[in-house]
Amino acid sequence: CPVGHYCPTGSPEPIPCPPGKYQDQAGKSQCETCPAGMECKPCPGGMFCASAGLSSPSGPCLPGYYCTSEARVPNPVQDEAGSFCPAGHYCPPGSSKPEPCPAGTFLPQAGMVYGNACVPCPAGRFC
Repeated sequence: CPVGHYCPTGSPEPIPCPPGKYQDQAGKSQCETCPAGMECKPCPGGMFCASAGLSSPSGPCLPGYYCTSEARVPNPVQDEAGSFCPAGHYCPPGSSKPEPCPAGTFLPQAGMVYGNACVPCPAGRFC
């Protein structure tokens, strides 16, 4: 069974792992300890798996977004696999969760990207 696929007992041909999952090991058959359909590995947080039959994740999520497990795109928008980084938080490339802006900094809009950090508080303002 090739990488990026799994081969249940009795299957006539390899089955590609679906988008959002991957398989980096050759010869993967149905896992005795896994529930049915779990023979492929979920794409880890901070990464995305765009297509079927992957042997590794497609790449990191984009800055301004966060990706939880099984993301299929680098810029998920309000779904179970991630979303825009919310206001008051920053998400550098490969984020699996939003990080709150530290004291003295802010980000006023969801999905805003300012390098890989938050914007310094303007002079005369409290953040």
